[in-house]
Amino acid sequence: MADAVCGHIIQGMSVRKIGLLDDMPCEDTIYTWLSKYSEFSEKYRASTEHRTNKLWSSALGRATALIVVVERRFGRVKGQARRTTFYRASYTTQGNRQVCGLQRRILPE
Repeated sequence: MADAVCGHIIQGMSVRKIGLLDDMPCEDTIYTWLSKYSEFSEKYRASTEHRTNKLWSSALGRATALIVVVERRFGRVKGQARRTTFYRASYTTQGNRQVCGLQRRILPE
């Protein structure tokens, strides 16, 4: 069951939405399992980290594509907007929540 829950998380579903599925445990049960079973908690953390990386990769790909479109239409994008790159995601736990922070760096011109 833990693998099924984590699979849905990787696909982008929230715990609330997973709990509404017919063949899945309710939201409260999932959160109880997180505090009760360390193995499930670790799988959940890895799944949310994977989902976050996947979403950020998609967002950065879209942003890059947008810059290309803007440059074709209006000319080169200059300055900090063009030179900003995100290079590391860090994860911290605050209570039952996982918080993702991105570190960015400005590339030299």
